[in-house]
This record gives sequence, structure tokens and C-alpha cells, in this order.
Amino acid sequence: MARVYPEHVLSIGLTQSNFTNTQWVDKVSGSILLFCLVFGTTSNVLALVYFVRITSKSLAEKLYSAISFFDLTISIVQTPVMISLLCNREPMMFLSRAVCGIWIVLFEYLQRISIYMIVLLSVTRTLAIVRPFAEIKERVVMISVIPYSLFLLADVLIGVSTPQIDQTFYYLFDFGYAIKGFHLKLEDSRGLKVQIAFMDIQNLIHSLQVVIPSIVVFVSFVVALIKLSSLPTQTSSQKKLHRASMTISLATAAFLTCNIPFFVMLSFEFYDSNIENKNPVLGRSPIAVAHLWSISKVVFVSLNASINPVLYFFRIRRFKRWILSLAICRKMKIGNGQETLSESKADQELGSPSIPVNVNRHSTVQMKLSGKQSGQNQKLRSTRRPINIPNNNDQRHSAVINCNSNC
Repeated sequence: MARVYPEHVLSIGLTQSNFTNTQWVDKVSGSILLFCLVFGTTSNVLALVYFVRITSKSLAEKLYSAISFFDLTISIVQTPVMISLLCNREPMMFLSRAVCGIWIVLFEYLQRISIYMIVLLSVTRTLAIVRPFAEIKERVVMISVIPYSLFLLADVLIGVSTPQIDQTFYYLFDFGYAIKGFHLKLEDSRGLKVQIAFMDIQNLIHSLQVVIPSIVVFVSFVVALIKLSSLPTQTSSQKKLHRASMTISLATAAFLTCNIPFFVMLSFEFYDSNIENKNPVLGRSPIAVAHLWSISKVVFVSLNASINPVLYFFRIRRFKRWILSLAICRKMKIGNGQETLSESKADQELGSPSIPVNVNRHSTVQMKLSGKQSGQNQKLRSTRRPINIPNNNDQRHSAVINCNSNC
């Protein structure tokens, strides 16, 4: 007996049976998204903590903070698509229409606002390279995120608040994720034409939100690379500027690489829907196109969110030292714990009496040592722990040992 799905779970030509021979593609895509969920979430949390802790942030560091936050959210929000692809495109979490709506709003907003943040990062750095003495108003750059965010959410807000537009959310087996659908409530004969025109305008706006920023990023990327090749790197300040600019260029290159597939798919969709032709590009292989949509829109975007912290680690030296210090401290704490356990076990094997140790990490004393050869007093700061040693007469003697705690 075929399973009955809610009315918002649809198919426009393909069903689960069409993907029997290509299930491995969904498995690979779902596994990549699972990696992005684990690694991308962890690495972006570390990056966000690092950049937030910086007291006097530069413009680039402020943008890095915002990008880390958006990348962290993308790594989490893609979870319903990951589960669907790993479960043979079963709706799973998308069985709820509310989840479909929340996912569409969040993912599309995060994807496009991340693109805008890369635009700000790339353009401001290119201006600093081309015109090093030009003043860039950081406050204006950061505040510009607010009106652009409202612009991105405008189509959703209009659809919800206008009584002439009926907007709903669907899950499509063809794509493996949720989409937005709407129609105009018009009763006259012109309703269909108006609805088609409205859909074309919506698709055009969505395409421009991706295409125009991508073109701006590409142009600034090329200009920055050309200018960087001619910059001198003799002094330390010049080397620092060159390294920081190259880091931003690499982040821009990663963005372009991960977003070009979605840009190409949007271009083909716009070509097929607006130009009359008997052989549409996306209609030649529906199954392959269905896989390409999920890969280009979700998988590559999530990969980009996971790649950025890796670039920070290898290109930003202070961030790398901070991550390594966390790892070293963790390793030393684990090592100290294992060493204490091994010593206690050895004492028990030798038949030594157990010695209770009262640890006080905050008690420090200054000890003065006199040296005949130097003739000068030296100060040695040490930490002491009192150790209670029981004897046969139930008397306790205190001893002092030195320790140095670096973590």
C-alpha cells in the first residue's frame, strides 16, 4: 500500500522510484552535509568565539565575525535536507509545513546575506589595495547589512501580508528540499497572465540577488589579484597587508567556486523559462538536473560555510596560535590526569600508604635565595601544596612541594 503524504508534499514529474539507480548520489550528498553539520558547526563556533573576543576589531575582523555567525547557522539549518537525502528523499522533517516555511526563509536569507558579506569583505579590501589612503567608513559598511536584510525578506513579508496573494510552502521529491509557491487571487481572465508576470518578476529578483553580488565579487577578486601582484613586500607592514589581502582573496575564491554551480543553474532556468525553445537545457535529463539542484543550492553552500574556518586557521596566524593553545592545554590536562592515575596505581602496587593531598592553586609565596657567586638576591615564585602525612602516633606533619600549572 502506497504511503499517503500530506498535501504539501508534491512531485512535478519525479518520484522516489525514479532515483533507484542514483541513490548513491544522494548518499554522498547527505554524507557531505553530515560532515558540514559536525565540522562546520564546531569550527565556526571556534571562529566566532575568537573574533568576538577581540577588543579592538578592524573592519575585516568585524566582517569575519558576521560571516562566522552566518556560516554557523547555515551548517545547522541544512539538517532537514541532509536527513531527507540520507533517507531516500523521504520528507522526514519536511512533513510539517511549518518546517518547510521556516527552512525556506532561513536558508534563502542566510545564503544571500552570506553572499552580501563576502561582497563587503572583497570590495572594502580591494578599495584598500587600490586606494590605500581612502577612508572607509566602517559604521556605514556594517549598518548597510540591515536594509539589505529587509530587502531579502521583502518578498516573504509581502506574500504573507497581502490578501491578494496566496503563498504556501511545498516539499518536492524532485529537489529533495522545500520550495515556495504562490498564486494571485484574481477572478477575471487576466488573472493567469498577471500571475505568470508576477512569478517572472519574483524569479528575476531572486536571480539578481545571487547573480549581481557574484559578478561584483568576481570583478573585485580579479582587480585585487592584479594589484597584489605589483605591490612591494619589503617592509613588515607591506608583508602584513599582502598576507591579509591574500587571505580575503582566498575566501573570495572559495565563495566563487562553491557558488558558481548555483549561478549556472539559475542562468539555465532563466533561459528556459523566458526564451521560447523546443529543447530546454534543464529538460534534457530530469534526474540529473534534480540531483544538480540539491547539490548546487545546498551541498556547495554548506561546504563553503565549512571551508571558511579552515582558511582562517591557515592564513590568520593569531587564530591558528589560539586554536593550537586550546589543543595543547587540553592535551596537557589529559596528560596530567593520566599521569596522576598512573602514579596512584604504582603506589598501590608498591604497598605505599595513600597520601591525601590538599590542593590550593591560588596560594603562592615568594622565596628568596642568596647566591654567593652572583652576590644578588633572586626572587623565585612557586606554588606550594600542603601534604598531610599520617604517622603511627596519629600526628600530622606538613610538607611543601613545588608545582607549576600552565593550564
